[in-house]
Amino acid sequence: FQFKIKDATFRNSQAKKHNSRDIPPTGYGGGIFLTGTGDYDVDSDQIDLSGMKSDSNSADSGGQSTYIVMPQLEEFCQKDSGALVKGDYDDKESDLNDVEGISTDVASFNQLNPQEIKEEQKPLHYYWAVFASLRTAKVVVDFRNVDEPFKYQLFGINMIEGTNEFIWPPLDGTSDPIVVEDVPGSDQIATFSMKDKQFLNYKQKQYGALISNDRRFFTGIDGIEGNVVQLEVEVIFDSEGGGEDPGKETEQEQEQIIEEQQQQDSPQKSKFPWWIGFLIGLVVVAVIITIGSCLFCYCCIWKKMKKEKDLDIRLKQLKDDFEIIKQTHKSYL
Repeated sequence: FQFKIKDATFRNSQAKKHNSRDIPPTGYGGGIFLTGTGDYDVDSDQIDLSGMKSDSNSADSGGQSTYIVMPQLEEFCQKDSGALVKGDYDDKESDLNDVEGISTDVASFNQLNPQEIKEEQKPLHYYWAVFASLRTAKVVVDFRNVDEPFKYQLFGINMIEGTNEFIWPPLDGTSDPIVVEDVPGSDQIATFSMKDKQFLNYKQKQYGALISNDRRFFTGIDGIEGNVVQLEVEVIFDSEGGGEDPGKETEQEQEQIIEEQQQQDSPQKSKFPWWIGFLIGLVVVAVIITIGSCLFCYCCIWKKMKKEKDLDIRLKQLKDDFEIIKQTHKSYL
């Protein structure tokens, strides 16, 4: 039995999930869903997907292009650094969910519900990726060196020479290579230098370091993603100064760096012309006076109307009293 793809394109293929049932699982592998019974001998090279190309494939449950169910999945993906699985998958550009799978046999897979599969499956890229592991990270600060005042050293293993670049600043995308040296009987040492003083504020902040061989997975302690190594800082003071306080110049420069960085981090105060404030004040005063005048006039008019109303009431009362007296007088006549 052999399954080898030398040159084939899978385009606009879809793997749809069944709407009414979860078992057996459906919706996996937009281009190819690969599985089988029994154990697979990885060294037999009977399966080779290296000639597979994918274009606009989709899957509802996992593996937009390829999904593999196999007990020996890890060994199969690691052979030839994933060449038998990748097809046209690009380690830096492709989506991680393009090629996915789960390490189990097909009988067990068919009994799993979607949540169980989701917890166990993973992008196949994880199997062939080389995860660097950091033990320590250190920066030496030496302002006597004008060209390279910051020298960084990363100590660890599985760091691949030629794949690492230090990018700073991130906005312009300029990059410099990281030099990786193998130390016999010890860790690897990766070194690079920086000149930008604004990056490091070691007196007020702590920094952590991660490393990646492919710009996809950034690892630290024990090769675990996101498990940062705290950056150690060593400051070299200049003891040559004819009796001057050692490190005085370095301390002053560091204080200046911190002050400049704080000024950049804090929001800039806008300069507001005084005459604009004066005009605004005049307008506010005028508005207050106008409102006060209106209220005063209203009060005066209200009082006047109230007096007139009271006078009308008294006149009416007098008229009514006069009528009563008049009627009483007639009754006596």
